[in-house]
Amino acid sequence: MNLSQLEGYHTGGTIHIIINNQIGFTTNWRESRSTLYASDLARGFEIPIVHVNADDPESCIAVARMAWAYREKFQKDFLIDLVGYRRWGHNEGDEPEFTQPRMYEQIRNHATVRELWARELERRGLLTREEAQAKVDAVMNRLQHAYDTVRERQRLAAELPPPPPREEPKPPPPPPIYAKPVSYNRLLELNEALLDRPEDFTVHPKLERNLQRRRQAIREDGGIDWAHAEALAFASILADGTPIRFTGQDTERGTFSQRHLVLHDVMTGEKLIPLHQMPHARASFAVYNSPLSEAAVLGFEYGYSTHAPGTLVLWEAQFGDFANSAQVIIDQFIASGHAKWAQDPALVLLLPHGYEGQGPEHSSRAWSGSCNCVPPAISALQTRPPPRSISTCCATSRRRSRLIRGRW
Repeated sequence: MNLSQLEGYHTGGTIHIIINNQIGFTTNWRESRSTLYASDLARGFEIPIVHVNADDPESCIAVARMAWAYREKFQKDFLIDLVGYRRWGHNEGDEPEFTQPRMYEQIRNHATVRELWARELERRGLLTREEAQAKVDAVMNRLQHAYDTVRERQRLAAELPPPPPREEPKPPPPPPIYAKPVSYNRLLELNEALLDRPEDFTVHPKLERNLQRRRQAIREDGGIDWAHAEALAFASILADGTPIRFTGQDTERGTFSQRHLVLHDVMTGEKLIPLHQMPHARASFAVYNSPLSEAAVLGFEYGYSTHAPGTLVLWEAQFGDFANSAQVIIDQFIASGHAKWAQDPALVLLLPHGYEGQGPEHSSRAWSGSCNCVPPAISALQTRPPPRSISTCCATSRRRSRLIRGRW
């Protein structure tokens, strides 16, 4: 919810639904939170919170319509606390009465939502008891027929002789990842465009001197530093027509004050993004400083990349401890997304690392070596089919530029 009104993360409002059904029934609610309601943390964001009885279908539908209307009018979030219960345990062998005997005694004697709704329709004269039971029987018959069909197929399959062994075809080789060549003259044009400023825009003198050195550095052997190479890579990708979205902590300026994709006028405070002013660009460029909620931010970027497969989406962690805070998204979504949902998002993770005496977890290098759940080990990016990842250490500015361009 903290992302909802932030630039770069505003979606025009999100409808949140808490399935408040005692799914964690082995733990009493007083042991799982310090607030009275599960929705209380949302009160700080000044959004509507509606508690609705899950036993009342009409109220649930009315609240859902209210939430949609509110979002459409105000472009803000809306939270529905759907208060219900869990009738059974986690599986057939789980017995919730072991830990919640009194609550589950009430649940056992409580009519189901379908039964309550059927009684209400009968009271209104819209449905007879026999008609309601006929609908139940029709659904149960369909389910039983589907179950019997599956069992019969399993029985027939078990009686068939095993097929003769055959040699499995070799999987096709993965597509090559390479950097499309950019001519020297083209790089000079892009470099000049990145250094161009409106006459009335005043950059900090010290920063402007550093940036203007790039005018000569590009002509010198080994003169391009990391940030310069990165900017040229972004510029060439935009010139090729690929949109870019880039987020992370201090990403606009750069962790080491090296990037400066966003410039600030020392006289007015206004912002200027040179990549927006570049006449060669044929696609959009977005860069945002993210909040320090790494799991939420990386989750947002993962979702963005799945819905915008033609966009180069990058997330940068400042150091290993920032990546560690997003590890749940890396493990549960990025590394396992193909196996779970056949999703292969083109999400690039930029993970600076360095041993500077702030502890072993401060380095992102350890992360790349320990993540062996996607072959080969991850460190930089994930590519579309077949699913695979690239682990690389960008020892030079040239390698960093080629890696960013090589994804496309």
